[in-house]
Amino acid sequence: MKLLASTIATLVVSLPLSNANLNGLSGVRGQHAAKKTRKLQGNMGMRFDSAEEELAAMNEPFAESEEEDGPAESSEPLTPINISIQPAYHGIPVFLGIQMGWYEELGLDVNISVWDSGGPQVRAAAENDAWDFGVAGCNPNIIAGPLGISTVGISNDESTANVVVGGPGVTSLPSAGDELSEGMFAETPGSTGDLLMRECLFVLGIETDESNFFFGGQGDVIGALESGNSSYGALWAPNSYIYLEDNQDAVALCNGIDVGVTIPGGLMVRDEWAEENPDLAARALAVYLRGVTTMQNKAVRSEVLTYARAFYDYVGKEPSDQDIERDFLTRPTFNLDHLCSLMSRDFTNGGKSTIDTVYDIIAEFLADQGTIEGVQPTDEYLTDEYLQYISADADLRTYSYLGYHATPGDMN
Repeated sequence: MKLLASTIATLVVSLPLSNANLNGLSGVRGQHAAKKTRKLQGNMGMRFDSAEEELAAMNEPFAESEEEDGPAESSEPLTPINISIQPAYHGIPVFLGIQMGWYEELGLDVNISVWDSGGPQVRAAAENDAWDFGVAGCNPNIIAGPLGISTVGISNDESTANVVVGGPGVTSLPSAGDELSEGMFAETPGSTGDLLMRECLFVLGIETDESNFFFGGQGDVIGALESGNSSYGALWAPNSYIYLEDNQDAVALCNGIDVGVTIPGGLMVRDEWAEENPDLAARALAVYLRGVTTMQNKAVRSEVLTYARAFYDYVGKEPSDQDIERDFLTRPTFNLDHLCSLMSRDFTNGGKSTIDTVYDIIAEFLADQGTIEGVQPTDEYLTDEYLQYISADADLRTYSYLGYHATPGDMN
């Protein structure tokens, strides 16, 4: 499979790093965010490795918040919505929406679950209706399609954020014909890291069998590398940043750009919920897009970086400030109109959108590798229905773009 990463038009925003407030929450912004964070006790910040862990957590009572800090009382009650994210860059728009009270402004009462990887995240929704709106990588999006979960937007282009790294002291990938050992390649099954590892090996002409792989969560992959049990591992940001920072003699050996593959992240909805509640699905998506436009706005980048640090602290990740900023500069995100264009099917493209093409090629490769059984037509699980809903609603459309109008101090 060869898919040029330029298939997705990029929106990289360049801005010099501001050191202001990058060492934790401080001042008025810190007070504001601290109040909001106290409201997020419960599933926010919990990471689950299995659907069983999520189901057990759902039955635990939430801790009461230390103080109420919500919008003014409304005659309309808030509608509950369950949102699942991962402790990674594409979770920041959701975190901003909670911290800034945007979900409440649109009448949504959010419960968050945080997952280390997409496989268990998808199973939790498919088996237990554990969440309604989710953020994950393209592999989980494709796996979720036959399970009644649709991809309704693209969160970011993470082609550079997924990397194959060597164990400490390992400085090159194997060559075709080299003897392979048991468990020498460590990866998280059903993840974008899985996709990248297999693509890198395929391009090098390296033939493997399942005995050559060690499968585990991202923490397990790092453990296998650091112990010397595996020579190569597939990691995504911020795990890759943290691993390379902690192991100065380890290097990144392959990313999506290197092998010409675009690796997007996707926004998902559970079909049964979204079909019964299209307005709620559109509102949740509009909040996410407001988070995206806020992240793209150079005028408030310093404030957004502060919240990004708070997000990583909250979910238990510790990338450096420079690595947090690196994601903003190297992982393009997409506003409403850009997404509508990328996901549009019409006579000009033969009814096949740009994103259809990206996902088709990825799915065909995964099927060839035996990761999935068969290729589901993209029009069965990729839809721009909720993007078009927002675009046709003047209020929601405006709301999704409010991030561009934010000025310093608005995020206090």
